Amino acid sequence: MTLQEAVRIGKGLDFTTIEECVDAIHSHAPQLFPYSKINDELSELYEEYDNYKKYPETWMTALCGMNAPVEKKKIKKIKYVQREDHKV
Repeated sequence: MTLQEAVRIGKGLDFTTIEECVDAIHSHAPQLFPYSKINDELSELYEEYDNYKKYPETWMTALCGMNAPVEKKKIKKIKYVQREDHKV
């Protein structure tokens, strides 16, 4: 599957980023492709997606209005402390 096909499907599902489109195709691959072709289809998709991540500006016109990947922020870890009134 090409990245453009994944984006077309994602637009139909109201996804707003290319990452969402790729993740959805990966998650639903068993329902979308014959078992014998899943690896080939996902390899093609991820090859194009990796190229997109390296050069997002060159893909934006081709993919027609989808957002470039957003830089992920580091999530602060929270230490869990059991409350006294919840101890067993």
